[in-house]
Formats: sequence, C-alpha cells, structure tokens
Amino acid sequence: MNKKKKTFKKPIVVGNWKMDPASFTEAKEILFSLKKKTPKSLSASVVLCPPSVYLPKLSAYTHPDFLSFGAQDCFWQTEGSYTGELSIQMLKDSGAEWVILGHSERRSLGETSDIVNMKLKTVLESGLIAILCVGEKERDDEGEYLSFLQEQLASSIKDLDPNLLGRMVIAYEPVWAIGRDDNLAMEGSNIHEMTIFIRRTLSNIFGRELSDQVPVIYGGSATPENIEDIITNGNVDGVLVGRASRSAEDFSVIIKSVVKQYGNK
Repeated sequence: MNKKKKTFKKPIVVGNWKMDPASFTEAKEILFSLKKKTPKSLSASVVLCPPSVYLPKLSAYTHPDFLSFGAQDCFWQTEGSYTGELSIQMLKDSGAEWVILGHSERRSLGETSDIVNMKLKTVLESGLIAILCVGEKERDDEGEYLSFLQEQLASSIKDLDPNLLGRMVIAYEPVWAIGRDDNLAMEGSNIHEMTIFIRRTLSNIFGRELSDQVPVIYGGSATPENIEDIITNGNVDGVLVGRASRSAEDFSVIIKSVVKQYGNK
C-alpha cells in the first residue's frame, strides 16, 4: 500500500460504546479515566462514539488534539417529519466529527445496504468522516461469504462520488467473531486476507489510486490480548472496539498498542 496517497496519516482507534453506559455520570467517569491513562502525545486518531445524548457534554470535556467524537448512526434526510431520527447537522452541532454506518447490529434490525448507501452519501457530503461497516454473518467452505461481502460493500458504496473517498473508512467486522473471547476471535493472518479482498473490491470500482486513500480497520472482539496480532499480522489501519472501549484501562492499552505496532510496520 502506498501510504503517501492516504488522507489519514495516523492509525485509527474507534470506541463504540453502543447503548452504554446507563448514565452521563458513568460516561464522564470513563472519559476522565481514559484521559489520565492515555498520553495526549500519541500519534493516533482516537474516536469515541458514545450514545448521542451524551455527545454535547462529553465533547466539551476534552481537547480535539487528544480525541474526536463520533455518532453511532444518523438519518439520511437533513430535515423533515422523521420522528426519533437525528440529522447530520444535529450530530455536527453536538460535537460529532465521525459517524459509524452499517454496523452489523443496525443491519440485524433491518437496515439494508441501500439505506446505508443513502446515509453514507449524506455523511460524506456534510464533510464528516464515515466509518462504513461491512462483514459476513458466517463462514462456509464454498467461499460464498466472499460473494456476500463483495455485494454488501458494492451496494453500500453504489454511485458514490469518488472525490468523497478521502473521508471514508472501511471497518471490516465479521459478525461471527463479534463478542467472542480473544482466543476465539479472528486471527491476524485471516484478517489480512480479508483486507486484501476488500481493497481489491474497492480498486475494481474506483481504481487503485483512489482506493488507496481509504483506510481499512478491523472490528470483531478486539482486546488488549489480541491487538498486537490484529495490527501486525492483520495489516489493518486500526480497530473498531466495542466492549473493551468501555473500560478506560483496556481501551488505553489498545490505543497504545496500536500506535506501537503501527509504527513498527
């Protein structure tokens, strides 16, 4: 990979808090603890994606040089009668600079790649950075999962303006690996094979030069115990961390390990 062409110069570490913690007080405690445990001079793009109701206050408690904030989803329309939805401008005003899209937990609730595609265009056109999640539900001996992943990715980026690729990150999250113990999670060598496949799929659509702008990160039970293997042998540009990101101790270890291993690549 020619890193000189990449828009993102640092490894990317994203913490997805999902629907936790239960209160803002707990959220603030995690953030403050993370700030104490993590050197601010680390060369990494660290992103926290808490529940959106916490974004305005949390983003006021930290400096953008230390970390940025992201949303876990958004709506594709910018305004209108859409009860319960959050527009991209609302999220920007709340302090979000990144948005996770197409997460497997959203897709399991019925979100299609066509919907993800509309959201992706909205986020990128707004100037925010999109973290597009893709990944197969299960593996099979015939390799059908590769066709599934290829179709899911192609549908999610259909008719995307190539000039917007510089603000997109691909998060490969094999659904079957999510929530597993680190010793049962996907091995780095297998992750590497899938990152090659994803990059080849992007290259077939947009060409090699433009596709090289897009970082590929891994999400699927990333922990302090397996992070070295993921970065070193997985040949990824960072990680999307779920459960471990809600522990300031674990997330700090992961951040520091990513920076160390990425620098040694």
